Amino acid sequence: MVISNLDRICTPFSMNPKLSSIIDRKPTIGRIIFTDSASFLLTLGAIASGIFIETIPVGLGLMYFLIKRVRLIQNAFAKGVSVKALIVGKQRAYGAWKLRYRYTYQQKDYESCHQIIRFKAEVRKGETMEAFLNPEQPDTAFLSNFYLG
Repeated sequence: MVISNLDRICTPFSMNPKLSSIIDRKPTIGRIIFTDSASFLLTLGAIASGIFIETIPVGLGLMYFLIKRVRLIQNAFAKGVSVKALIVGKQRAYGAWKLRYRYTYQQKDYESCHQIIRFKAEVRKGETMEAFLNPEQPDTAFLSNFYLG
């Protein structure tokens, strides 16, 4: 059976493994807001500030920082580099899990701390997970298990 170039172009993303990995690596805005503690709090603040006319400018400022945070996370996955991260700390903090992890990028060691919203964080200290980072800001990495699946 001969496959033409048209068949390759028309193949759905889910059936083409090369394209499927690109699509799957970018978390949705909703997934980010309900996973990332900072994004969730910025969203709540922006919504709450819309109640009174006087606080609308505050809400617009919070929306600006929310958009920056969401783009930071999405770009880390879409354009970033995958590294192996070692979980070195796990602690329950203010309704979220505070995870501390170490990773190496370009022969330099980094340690990052991240608060995620989960009832149960199925991560153990000493476990290795995949993280994505933006090469321009290697000091911030995001664990793929929580944002992608």
